[in-house]
Amino acid sequence: MIDLESIDTEAEEQAAAQVLAYRARSALRGAPDLIGHIRSIAISGQSERGETLTEWSAPMRITAADDADEVYGQLVNWVVFWASTLDVMPTATGALAYGRDKDVQGFTAVTTVEGAQALTQLQVTWFLIRLPRITEHSSAGAFHADVLEFLGRVSARYPMKMRAPKNVSPRACPVCSEFNVHASWPNPDEPLNALVQCSHCEHTIEPKTYRAVLEWIVG
Repeated sequence: MIDLESIDTEAEEQAAAQVLAYRARSALRGAPDLIGHIRSIAISGQSERGETLTEWSAPMRITAADDADEVYGQLVNWVVFWASTLDVMPTATGALAYGRDKDVQGFTAVTTVEGAQALTQLQVTWFLIRLPRITEHSSAGAFHADVLEFLGRVSARYPMKMRAPKNVSPRACPVCSEFNVHASWPNPDEPLNALVQCSHCEHTIEPKTYRAVLEWIVG
């Protein structure tokens, strides 16, 4: 006799993993702008871009530099891990995050905001190209959860005035029929508590399961 409850549980676990992967992919796409923002705080005292952030004290700028380095180093660490696991070449720029003793060092002192963004974008693009293979691996869940943790932590610490556009579902809104349904997580620690809303008419859907969340965020 088929146990329908176990089938539902298995399907829910698979959906939860897919929702986690979706959130991690979204976080990765926003990482270059986020790290660029943190780097701008870190070097604001020596910026020549005509935009100094006077509200940030010197200790905070030092902390921002450390945080940008740590996040970039963590991305590089994962690139190295997946390159080895998938037997592919890592990004050539990943080596810039290491010192002579192979400890993660982060950006150099002369790295500009634009440079930090570009270097981060290279790592992110490397991930995005290989995400289908990564997602099928048994370590995918740990990777996705770690990405959300360290990017979410610095995102909360250094909020950006202008957020990246929310991800839009390929499905139409059930009220206005516009293709503007998106998902966000007001509380990153509650992945099931997704806000699924239409940007056009602001109609809100309240999914109760991971499968329902998945249905609206990926179609």
